Amino acid sequence: MKRILYPMVLLLAVGCAKENNTAPPTKTEASNDSNYVWLPTGVYTSWDYGNDTTVAFDRFDSLYYTSDLKIDKVVSTIYPYSKIYTVVNQFVYNADGSIDSLKVTTDYDNGFAMNYLFYYDNNGRLDSLAGTYPARDYAQIGWTFKYDGNNHIQHVRSFNADVNYTWGVADYFRNTNGELDSIVTNLAATNYNASHVVLRPGGETVLDATGIDRAYLFLMALQINNSALVNASSNPYWHQYINPDIPLLKSGTFSWTDLWGNSFESKDYTLRKILNVDGTVRWLTLMDDYASGAKYERKDKFVYGKVPGTRAAFQ
Repeated sequence: MKRILYPMVLLLAVGCAKENNTAPPTKTEASNDSNYVWLPTGVYTSWDYGNDTTVAFDRFDSLYYTSDLKIDKVVSTIYPYSKIYTVVNQFVYNADGSIDSLKVTTDYDNGFAMNYLFYYDNNGRLDSLAGTYPARDYAQIGWTFKYDGNNHIQHVRSFNADVNYTWGVADYFRNTNGELDSIVTNLAATNYNASHVVLRPGGETVLDATGIDRAYLFLMALQINNSALVNASSNPYWHQYINPDIPLLKSGTFSWTDLWGNSFESKDYTLRKILNVDGTVRWLTLMDDYASGAKYERKDKFVYGKVPGTRAAFQ
């Protein structure tokens, strides 16, 4: 499976992104122009082992919106050690506002393209998801979803669609009160580090799911791992995306068993936020505390700007 890093564009430096401190206006300085709203127009992201927010960023996402203020596309500029490259993420929507497809193209590695296709059942629930490579240079990917009697996700399967080989399954367990207790993932032996992972999102809700656009929430999940999603990572963005009615942008714990049957004690994963004065998200960080020490899976800084449109912002 091929992983494409999805880092992000305002100013280019030598191999890194420079930070822009633009934030939305407070209520007292809000724009009087009713034809514009303040929305995220850029997101800086970095991965490292420290809590220093002054380090160079690995990616900058430029967000572009449709006339009805859905995300049209996200252009990601990535700053690796070798050379800068670009990823374009183009969204297409159904009439009801749900995502129909996402087309990903990049100039990395002599060009790369992948399409994500979304399929829904008669109740409007995500029924299956397909990841296809138009050039067929990699195995086509599939995901299927099963729900319980209360329309909550119960089971997810990720598989190689070319040969119907299961890469991983995730089961969602609830307590006697019907609340989500744990997410148990079992991975194929081809996984590089773990075969069994238990995630318990038991902390306080860090951010309401409506605080991040649904399309960008899906993209954040892809940026953790674009071809797996059902994997060993504590990926709250993915779990929140497929459980929109349950607050899963929160901290919790994770434990795992490696490929040789060795079990590792429960560790923390921590999601934190810093808000602007108007309540919009300025910083969002996700940190995993592995046995070797804390690692920031990602640190995101949101930049805001005026976007043409008349819908109330953040509704």
